[in-house]
Amino acid sequence: MVMEDRIPQLGQSPANADSLDTSGTTGAVTIEEIISATVRALRSSDSPLGTSSSQASQGHRSTDTAAMIPIFSGTPEEDINSWFQRIHLVQQTLAMSEETILLTLVTKLRGVALDFYNSKPTHTLLNLRELEFELKNVFGGRENKLQLRRKKTVEQHGLTFERQVMRQLVLLNAKVNQQTETLNYILEKLNQGTAVPLQNQEYTNFLQSDFFPIGSIEALENMEEQLQDEAKKKQLIIDLKKLGGEDTKKMIRRMLERLLTFKLGSMYTWDGARGKRVFGTLSISQVIKSACATTQRHNTTEDEVERFIKEWLRRAKERCIQTEKKKCMLPSNKQ
Repeated sequence: MVMEDRIPQLGQSPANADSLDTSGTTGAVTIEEIISATVRALRSSDSPLGTSSSQASQGHRSTDTAAMIPIFSGTPEEDINSWFQRIHLVQQTLAMSEETILLTLVTKLRGVALDFYNSKPTHTLLNLRELEFELKNVFGGRENKLQLRRKKTVEQHGLTFERQVMRQLVLLNAKVNQQTETLNYILEKLNQGTAVPLQNQEYTNFLQSDFFPIGSIEALENMEEQLQDEAKKKQLIIDLKKLGGEDTKKMIRRMLERLLTFKLGSMYTWDGARGKRVFGTLSISQVIKSACATTQRHNTTEDEVERFIKEWLRRAKERCIQTEKKKCMLPSNKQ
């Protein structure tokens, strides 16, 4: 017998089939449903009625079978595997022939599933196993493909949520380390020529103390003793560098005016000429040289530093006199 003779008009269902279909695609056949359908089938086969009664019982059996198989529309929410499991269970329980269950199956197709079935005339010639294969091939792998695509996306990134968090922490730590290295480099450049870390400096703002400017030979000798301590010497170099100046001459002038009074400076010359004291051999003169040498803003030679110090010492007496005159010219406060 040709399968086309067995299949109803595609897209149409037997009478009352839709009205009896109340179960979902993924629902399971209950024991009560199977027992009820089996009892009705047995009663129909044992009925003493004639041909019309037999035909009526076959109609009832077909209706009961259709009610036990839900509609399949091919939507993403429906599970084609569960649908066919239900079909096979009904077929085995009721001992239905393949052509009967195939006819019932086709009447349950709706929407895109029915459109697919009608898309090729050869689909009407397929047996149950072949039609099941075709439908599962189209509607059975969509959810799995979506899951595989999502899994592949995660694998391409190669990171779970926890690994992403760890990766961000590693990057953040690397940035902090880089910034720390940059800051240390800047501090090293600012303090180039010194070995005393800023956070360990004991004599911060050395020049801000009341000890400066030094106004007597005794105080200067005391400072010379303190400068035997390398830490104090390096701290004084740092403080002198911070004074700055537009050029080397102005920078040295600012250093000397912060270190010495004009009166004390007038008692010294660089090499002790004219019966004055020697300044060039003092530790404080070496501190000035070091401060100038480590200042990269000005390309200063040692000879230039000595020349500007000599000039300042030579004019110290003159400036001392000018300073005293200015003090005398200031009006005194009347009480």
